[in-house]
Amino acid sequence: MKKVLQLILTSLLVFAFMGGYTQNYTNLSVDIPSMTRSDIATGDYDNDGDLDMVIGGMIDNYDAATYLFENQEGEFVQSEQEFPSISDGDAVFGDYDADGDLDLLLTGNGNSEPFTGLYENEDGIFSEVETNIESMGGNTSAAFGDYDRDGDLDLAVVGFDQSYIYNNDDGTFVDTQTEMPGLDYAATEWVDFDNDGDLDLMMAGEDGSMPNTLVYENVEGQFEELDLAFQDIMSGDIDWGDYDNDGDMDLAVVGYDQYLEGQTVIYRNDGNNTFKNIGAAVLGLSNSSAEWGDADNDGDLDLLVSGSCDDCSVLLTTVLKNDEGVFSDSFPGFENTERGEARFVDYDNDGDSDVLVAGQDIGGTLVTNLYRNNDHDNQYHTNAAPDQPAGLSASPAGDEVMLSWNAASDDYTPVSSLSYNLRVGSTSGGSEVIVPMCNPSTGSLLKPRMGNVNQALTWRLEDLQPGTYYWSIQTVDNMYHTSDFTTEQSFTITSTQVENPASSKTISVYPNPVKGQATLVFEKQKYHTLKILDVNGKVYHTKTITSRKEHLDFSGYSKGVYVVRLIGETENRLKKILVR
Repeated sequence: MKKVLQLILTSLLVFAFMGGYTQNYTNLSVDIPSMTRSDIATGDYDNDGDLDMVIGGMIDNYDAATYLFENQEGEFVQSEQEFPSISDGDAVFGDYDADGDLDLLLTGNGNSEPFTGLYENEDGIFSEVETNIESMGGNTSAAFGDYDRDGDLDLAVVGFDQSYIYNNDDGTFVDTQTEMPGLDYAATEWVDFDNDGDLDLMMAGEDGSMPNTLVYENVEGQFEELDLAFQDIMSGDIDWGDYDNDGDMDLAVVGYDQYLEGQTVIYRNDGNNTFKNIGAAVLGLSNSSAEWGDADNDGDLDLLVSGSCDDCSVLLTTVLKNDEGVFSDSFPGFENTERGEARFVDYDNDGDSDVLVAGQDIGGTLVTNLYRNNDHDNQYHTNAAPDQPAGLSASPAGDEVMLSWNAASDDYTPVSSLSYNLRVGSTSGGSEVIVPMCNPSTGSLLKPRMGNVNQALTWRLEDLQPGTYYWSIQTVDNMYHTSDFTTEQSFTITSTQVENPASSKTISVYPNPVKGQATLVFEKQKYHTLKILDVNGKVYHTKTITSRKEHLDFSGYSKGVYVVRLIGETENRLKKILVR
C-alpha cells in the first residue's frame, strides 16, 4: 500500500511539474474484436498509401483468431481473407520475395497445434507458400532483416525449443545452422547497433526458468554473442530507436527480471559497444510491449509502453514523453492493459501518431481500442516531408560499388537522426538489387520503419555482375514521412576483379583477423595510394604506397570489418580485414 501511495504522489508531482501536460487522444468506436495475448502488425499491404493491419490473439478463454483489416479512408474494414488462428506469437509484414508488396509471416499457438506460416501477397491476396521454416508455437517472436546485405529479407525466429536464422536464397529460406538458445516468452529484433553497416540480432526471453537478454554481433555474416550486460527480461519487449538524435541506436527493454519484478529500462548508446542505463524514473512493467515513435511531432522519439506493474498492482498503457532525454508520463488517458500490444499507427494519414491498444484490463476484460491523436493533426504542428538527399556519388571498384550521398534536412527531425531508403535496380526504375519497400507511385513507406540503410550516408554493394545499374534514394524522418526519391543515377560495373579474402593470391594480409599490427603484401607495384575504410565508406587512414609491403596499425580501431583499398592508375583492389 505504501508503494501505491508513493506512486500516486509521484505521479501528481510529475503532473504538477509538467504544468498539467496531457497528450490529447480520442477513443474511437471501431469494429475490431477485443483480444488478449495478442500481436499487431501494421503495413500498407494493398499499396494504396495508408496503413492496414493484421491482429491475432485470444478472443475468449478458449479460442484464438487472426484478422486482416483494410484501411478504407481511415476506417478499418475486416477483410474476407482467412488466416490460421494464432495467439501468443508474432505477425510480421515484409517483402520477402522482393516484388514490391508486403508479404506476411504468422507464428504462434493455433487453436490445436503450433503454427508458423508464410503468406505471399499477390495483388492484395495472400496465399500460403511452402517453406523450410520450423513451426514454433506460442510465445515466439520473428523479425525480417537483410543481415547479409544482398538486397532481400532474411528471417530470425526465436522460440522455446530453438532459435533460427534463415538466409533468403532467391525466395527460399535456408537454415544457417547458427547456434543460439531457444527462448520462451520471447522478443527479437534486427538492429545495426554498432553502426558498422550490417544488421546485428538481439533477442530476449525465458531460458529455462530464468530471463535472458542476448546480443549477437554480425561479423561478415557470422553471429558472435557479445556480453553487453543488458537487463535480462522475459514476457516483455525490446525496441531500438535513436531517442537522443545522435546518430546511433538506443534501446528500451521491458519485462520480468529474475525476481519476477517488472522492469522498464532505457539505455543510451555511447558507441564502441558501450551502453548507459539512464535511470529513467518510470514504472517497471511486465507482460508488456514497448515501441519508439514521435508522438508529439517535436522531432525526438517518445516511448509507448503497456503492461503490468506488479510492485504497485496496477496496469499502465501510456506514452512516455521525451523532453531532452528525460522521460515522463504524458497522461494520454488510454485504457490500461497487459498481455497484448500497444502500437503507434497513423491510421488517418494526417501526420501524427495515433495509437492502437489490444490486451486485457485489470479485471480480465478483453480490450482493443484505437485512439486518434488530436494534438498534432496538421493544425498546430505540421510535419513537412523531409528534403531529398543531395550529392549522390557512386565509386565502382571491381564487382563492388560504394554509394554515397549528403545528409538531408527536416523541419523537426535533426539531421543526425534522419534515415534513408535506397533503391537499386539492373533496369531503369527497377528494384532488382535492393527493394525499398515503399509505394512505387507515391514513395510512402509500406510499413512504418526507418529507411532500409538506416542512418548511413554511404552503402557498399558486393558481388555485382558486369553491367549498368540504376539507383535513387529518399529521406525518412522520425514520423516515417518520406521525401521524393532523388533523380535516378547510374553506375557501371566493368569487371569482377575484387580479391576474395579467403583465396587471394595477388594480395595477402597477416594476421587476419588482426589485433594491433598487420602486414599487407601485394605482388606488383602498380598502386600509388592505400586507404582504410569501414564498410559504410568512412575513410580512417590514407597513405602513399612506397613498397610492395605495407605495415598497418589497427590499434585503437573498434572491432569490426574494414576494407583496405589499393588505388592505381588502371585498377583498384579491395581487401577485407577483420579487427578483433
